[in-house]
Amino acid sequence: MFYGGRASFEELYRELLLVKESKAELEKSRDEFVSRNRELELKYQDLLLELKQLTVNDSNKVAELECQLKLKNYELDRCSLLLAETDAKFKHTTLDNEKLSKKIEILREDLSQSQMTSEKHICALKLQLRDKSIKLNDYERLEMEVDKIISKAASLPDDDAEKILATYEKDAFISLNSKHRLRHSLNLARRILELENRSVELKEELFKERDLKQSLQQELVTTKSCLAQVDRPASDLINVVLKKDLEIFKLNSKLESLESAVFKLTQNELQLKKEIRQVTTHDQDLEVIKNMISELRSHEATAPTSSSKNEHSQSPVQSQPKDGSRNGFFGKVGVNMGPIFWKSRMLAVILGLSICLVGVLAVDEDFDQVSDDLDPDAKPSGDEIVMEPDFEVEYNTPIPAGNVYFAEHFDDFDGAKKRWIISRAQKEEQDNVFKYDGHWDFDLPQRVIFTNDRALILRSKAKHAAISAKLNRRFDFNTKPLLVQYEVNFQNGMDCGGAYIKLLSYSKDLDLNSFHDKTPYTIMFGPDKCGNDIKMHFIFRHKNPINGTFEEKHAKRPSNRMEETYSDKKPHLYRLILTPDNKYQLFIDSTLVGKGSLLSDMTPPVNPPEEIEDPNDRMPSDWDDREKIPDMTASKPEDWDEDAPAKIPDPKAVKPEGWLEDEPEMLPDGAAEKPEDWDESMDGSWEPPSIPNPKCEQAPGCGPWSPPLIENPEFKGIWKPPMISNPNYKGKWSPRKIPNPGFFEDKEPFKMTPIGAVGIEIWSMTEGILFDNFIITDDEQILEDWTSQTYDKKKRAIDRDSEGVVSRIINYSNAHPWLWALYIVVIGLPLVLLFTFCCSQDKKTDIHKKTDNIVEDDVPQGSTNGKDAPVNTKASKKQILTEATRRQNKVSTSKDELENKRLDSDDESDPEGPPSADEAGDGIKETSARPTGLKASGSKNIIDLNADEISDIGSSNTEAPKKRRARRE
Repeated sequence: MFYGGRASFEELYRELLLVKESKAELEKSRDEFVSRNRELELKYQDLLLELKQLTVNDSNKVAELECQLKLKNYELDRCSLLLAETDAKFKHTTLDNEKLSKKIEILREDLSQSQMTSEKHICALKLQLRDKSIKLNDYERLEMEVDKIISKAASLPDDDAEKILATYEKDAFISLNSKHRLRHSLNLARRILELENRSVELKEELFKERDLKQSLQQELVTTKSCLAQVDRPASDLINVVLKKDLEIFKLNSKLESLESAVFKLTQNELQLKKEIRQVTTHDQDLEVIKNMISELRSHEATAPTSSSKNEHSQSPVQSQPKDGSRNGFFGKVGVNMGPIFWKSRMLAVILGLSICLVGVLAVDEDFDQVSDDLDPDAKPSGDEIVMEPDFEVEYNTPIPAGNVYFAEHFDDFDGAKKRWIISRAQKEEQDNVFKYDGHWDFDLPQRVIFTNDRALILRSKAKHAAISAKLNRRFDFNTKPLLVQYEVNFQNGMDCGGAYIKLLSYSKDLDLNSFHDKTPYTIMFGPDKCGNDIKMHFIFRHKNPINGTFEEKHAKRPSNRMEETYSDKKPHLYRLILTPDNKYQLFIDSTLVGKGSLLSDMTPPVNPPEEIEDPNDRMPSDWDDREKIPDMTASKPEDWDEDAPAKIPDPKAVKPEGWLEDEPEMLPDGAAEKPEDWDESMDGSWEPPSIPNPKCEQAPGCGPWSPPLIENPEFKGIWKPPMISNPNYKGKWSPRKIPNPGFFEDKEPFKMTPIGAVGIEIWSMTEGILFDNFIITDDEQILEDWTSQTYDKKKRAIDRDSEGVVSRIINYSNAHPWLWALYIVVIGLPLVLLFTFCCSQDKKTDIHKKTDNIVEDDVPQGSTNGKDAPVNTKASKKQILTEATRRQNKVSTSKDELENKRLDSDDESDPEGPPSADEAGDGIKETSARPTGLKASGSKNIIDLNADEISDIGSSNTEAPKKRRARRE
């Protein structure tokens, strides 16, 4: 044996196998060890990362806690200072209280003394009042006695009256002055009696005169009726004369209008003569059109007919006679005219006719205008819209007319500066510091539309601004509506701010210099925006008729989109209309954006509910308002696993190729530098920011890979018993209703507090807000007139500047509708004809034949055979080239035909090859291109070939592919 110590070769082989198996096991165990070592290293790296993160988080938390501790210490110091201040204030207050208590004791002593003195004075006044009342009673008694005596003496004669007075004087011991007074009062009493008697007599005479006056009035009525019957013919005659005079006056005015119309007609006649001269210059074109139409008809009548299978169109060219002379319309003209020529001529003639038609339309319009001028009494109907060309807009300062309470256009700089008062209100907590520091200006807008149109502009931003002006007279809410209108232009757009106005309530002590946000107002109206919150305010302050308090009522928000008004940098018109029937309307640029009723569409409502919920009512303890309750008899199923997760790793997921597990997703930014103001004591230890790992951009992912999570089909969640109907359910509890103690019913909320001034009190983050053309009135026609003088002109000017030439032409054409007919005739009709002539070419239909050989064409009419008929060389050339191209480009599915097609495409540059499709289709032009098979025939043109040579072309075309194939082989 070769191996000495071995028993046999088989044992050695077995040992070798065992060694290999042990080696494989060792390698497997080594691989497992390496993989475990790698996993341990990955876990170690993860633990290191977690440790770093924990250390960072701990340091951050420590830094945060230190910051919080510092803040708490700062707050503690501040609280200690506040406590010291409060102690000092408390001491001062205790001293003040002691002083006040002493003052109160002194005041109490003064009060007690004053009460004692007042009681003594009251007692003395009571004694004096008693004495005076006694004297007054005596005086009244004496006065009554004297009145009786004087009234008795006045009715008696003088002697009896003297006796009565003398007895009274003796009994009463009256002094001498009193006696004279008695005599005087007696004379007055007698005079009064005389006057009373005289008044009675006058009354009787007055009654008699009344009766006499009534009788005279009756007689006057009768006499007037008689006079009217007598004078009736004269009055009729006078009326007839007056009517005749009026008719003569109307005839004179019509005569004058007729004279002016005759003058206009003469001018139009001269213009018509000029246009007729222009029309006569186109007579030649009209004759050409007539000849052309007759020629076409004759050509159609003599055109050769073809069968349905072999039918193909030819160019409408008249065949030439044998002698070579040219006949027909083109022969008369003397020029070789093709289809393009006569089509262009026809277009030129149509254009000339269209110009004539436009002239006629213009004359008709002038004639209609003249006929309208002839009727001075004619008035435009309500449906008629009068449009004027608006190429130039002229602006004049509007002048309000009628019942206007306030109107402001700001064109008068000095006047507007006097009328509008900037608020000088001061802040409550700081003296001599103005609350409103916004800057107002009366100037031209950024985009100058009219050089004489000024406006009120807010120049500042992020500041409070307030300005106001008094009305010409106060507005009272009675029976007339309230119409408010003004313009706003957000020249720089609007981010956050408002442009609303306040109609300030009227009061005698209203001071516009101190106008502020708490100044009472009646109505607030206008736009407001902040971010995406866009509003159109309409708020009025309603007075409670019971307690006299005011409450703001807000209108519902309009549903229209208003974003464009804040961003297009154009002026916009805002209008509010309030009517006595408690209705309101909100307009933007004459478009209704909101309407409603003051009684039903305000929040909170004007009238409170009659009943309210009792605030003292409580739900009973045995009341069960649970509609469903858990079923206590149910039990959890045995196979219900509450611990099953909602999502589990996807077992089918496989880690993508190229996943970089050893690379982190984020790396520290090496280019980052520590900020100079970084304070580690306050901000903690600085670490560079993390950036994405550039190696991960190309790879599908980095870091430890884990399969994605999917929904767990075994997940059921925490078990809950099913819900069943509650047998003790009593329904939803609500407190009982009680009468509203604050209920009232105001059926006329339109009758608000009178208005005395207009104010603007806003805050905005955007400057350049423009206000213009304020007006307050109660007449809608006045409002429309004001709008037409201001906003409408401004809008037309803006549209004119922004629109292009096409839109301006459209506007002018709308003002002159007859121009549309001009456009249709001059532009539309020629375009249609041009499209028809250029695009409706003769259709070239393939000639379907049963054989591949060229078959003679049909014999034209008027000839017995094909030899006697004149040959149309152009048409024959076209037919031959079309047939050759069709045969050359014929597609077949057989192998030989595909090979032929490939060889033909490779031989495109061969001068002996067949003509292209473009050359074949251009049969109407005279070209010197040679078809296949004619190279040996010299320099003959296809026009010069006879019929026999032409018939040979087809056969040569069919044999060309075989020759080329043989030559290539």
